[in-house]
Amino acid sequence: MIRTIANEIGCFMKRKHGLLPMERIARRRAVVGECWETSLSPNKVYPQLKVSGKNLAIHRIVFEAHNGPLAEGMHVLHHCDNPRCHRPEHLYAGTLSENMHDMWARGRHKKPTPRIDRVAVLALADTFSQKEIAARVGCTQTAVSAILRAAGKSRGRATSFNKATKKKATSPK
Repeated sequence: MIRTIANEIGCFMKRKHGLLPMERIARRRAVVGECWETSLSPNKVYPQLKVSGKNLAIHRIVFEAHNGPLAEGMHVLHHCDNPRCHRPEHLYAGTLSENMHDMWARGRHKKPTPRIDRVAVLALADTFSQKEIAARVGCTQTAVSAILRAAGKSRGRATSFNKATKKKATSPK
């Protein structure tokens, strides 16, 4: 029974360098706290391994090797919130909906960025530079610039553009 499940995910398939996928994972394992991480595919959030010409997530390979194949529509989730972890005790099967509920419950979702008060930016445009407005409103100078451009306002009070324009206008000819 176990050998058939392992054959389905390619655990007993030899690679040209002579190691099975589970052996390759075990060979590159690093214990970090209670989690097992791997140095395979270091630039990916979820490490992957090429098996039979397909890139498969390592945590999924390990889960299926220990628990059997996943049902259609099921995902492998982490108790430890570490996407690089492949320790079997930290993995469990769940739906995408359960994963989203878990993400929100544990605070792993992307925090929404606050809206910029456009009225405040436009009110400050005549007295402050874009950098000063950005610091007061709590946003970037680029965002202030985009708001001012959309409103057809100048670039802000203390820019080199405005200083040069004022000098030309006030200098006698």
